[in-house]
Amino acid sequence: MNKKFKRLIPIAYRDVLNQKLLFGFSTKKTKKLLKLNGFKFFEYLCDITSYSHPVYTGSKKFINLAGRIEKFNKKFKLL
Repeated sequence: MNKKFKRLIPIAYRDVLNQKLLFGFSTKKTKKLLKLNGFKFFEYLCDITSYSHPVYTGSKKFINLAGRIEKFNKKFKLL
């Protein structure tokens, strides 16, 4: 088995809401390049990370599920 694996490159995940960075590795390059302390990272913008997700931050947001279900049923005429 001589399968070649893709090389892991350093990447910085930026949270869109609070601009915090998470560092990791990926096999996919992005167009944005971030230089930080002499190191180069490809930058990937994330909508939700552990810094902004309600489960990790402890903040809760209540959603009117009943209204959403009725809207879905009305749109697709299920009931």
